[in-house]
Amino acid sequence: MATLTEASYYSRNIIKYGSIVVVILLAIRIGVAVFTTWWKRLHPPPPPPVTVEFGKLPALFPSTEKPEIKFRLETATGKLGEFGPQALVYLIPAKRGNLLALERATDLAKKMEFISEPTNSGTLYRWTKDKPLPSSLEIDIVSGDFTFDANWRVEPQLLTTSIAPSESEAIASARGWLSGMGLLEDDLEVGETRVTYLKVLGTDVVIAASPSEAQFVRVDLFRVNLEDARILPSNPDDGLVFVVALGSRYGRSQVVHGEYRYFPVDYTQTATYPLISVDTAWKRLAEGKAFLAILPKDLSEIAIRKVSLDYFDPPEAGLFLQPIFVFEGDGGFVGYVAAVSDEWIQE
Repeated sequence: MATLTEASYYSRNIIKYGSIVVVILLAIRIGVAVFTTWWKRLHPPPPPPVTVEFGKLPALFPSTEKPEIKFRLETATGKLGEFGPQALVYLIPAKRGNLLALERATDLAKKMEFISEPTNSGTLYRWTKDKPLPSSLEIDIVSGDFTFDANWRVEPQLLTTSIAPSESEAIASARGWLSGMGLLEDDLEVGETRVTYLKVLGTDVVIAASPSEAQFVRVDLFRVNLEDARILPSNPDDGLVFVVALGSRYGRSQVVHGEYRYFPVDYTQTATYPLISVDTAWKRLAEGKAFLAILPKDLSEIAIRKVSLDYFDPPEAGLFLQPIFVFEGDGGFVGYVAAVSDEWIQE
């Protein structure tokens, strides 16, 4: 029978050598994990094959003569960035006219208190009314696009009582105006908004230096981002929908202009397409083969500060949300380069 001294001796050795074994096993486990991470970084698994289920896609931007501009890369890292070899493309279903198109447009006009008979030119219908301000409403009954405009100039006293609302109030007012007509779609409800304060200067409406001197407020609404990717129209400053409201010292804004160019995207209908490299996109920008969405005046050389992979919002339905490389730089410059590989673009 082991004595207490022997038991103590063996216990100490078991603890000692057991601890060493545990440390060794832990070190092996950490080493395997580090090696595996390193190996995967050097040998990443190939992406799944592209599906290209929509066939060849329409070209995004027309070929036009580009101004002579030199670009230099000055991002935070000094590099263009890393982007995957493929990306999703989303279907935008085409809108087709039917027997109910005029009825839907008439219902929308009634919600905006236009009750007179419209005039039309083809698919474009126009309503007018005199109160509370002389106003017009033009609706394309096929696309559903519309423009509302109220002539506030006939009552200049409105400007003397005008106090522009806060940003949150302006956004709520714009979304409320759309919601009242059943037009506040999900991606507009949660998407980005941009508020611009405006004032009257002579016969023009210009950007106000501060909200305190503004008489109008413009709210632009954009689609919600696709994860980290933005969905950008031809002019990234203009939303698919925008509303201009005249403020009031009595706390209620009056919409005096609105434009609606929204069409739904079917986010369930997707296909993957191969992309050009970001280096190729940079070369095309330098060669003048980019769409210059915002081009500052009087600049012959522009530093590019940011490069991203986003999506282009086409001007009409029946097309696709396609990925684009976006270059942003000095003076508010924004340039787009189509990202889908040339072999999958229609000539």
